[in-house]
Amino acid sequence: MAFYVSMPKLGMTMTEGTISEWKKKEGDAVAVGDPLFDVETDKLTNTINAYEAGTVLKILVNDGETAACQQPVAIMGQAGEDISGGGPGTASYTLTYLMYRSAFVVNKYGYGCAAAVLLVVQSLIVSFCVNKFIAREQIIY
Repeated sequence: MAFYVSMPKLGMTMTEGTISEWKKKEGDAVAVGDPLFDVETDKLTNTINAYEAGTVLKILVNDGETAACQQPVAIMGQAGEDISGGGPGTASYTLTYLMYRSAFVVNKYGYGCAAAVLLVVQSLIVSFCVNKFIAREQIIY
């Protein structure tokens, strides 16, 4: 199953990072611990290693581009896996974006505010699943 690789938060004050160089390209196999990319901040440059094995399916943030902490920068998964259904405008993308925003709220405002955001996300997930079930079963009220 495909998963996002996110921009890590490397320090308490870090809000964004610039990808200076991708060590892997789309289609490359990656083992746990392999270097994925270099990230530059205003204070340091660090190599980010893979925390999970897989194949780089799509690079979302290219060399020289900046991403906020916890923002997805790549999609990894199994070789040949179809990721065409996970783009903007789809339910999976929307839910992923809401989870990303929850992480932003934690970083900026603390866990109390993030709990409220996560409750909203949870209710959206339940609503989405119920709507999918109703559509599949063609239940008419």
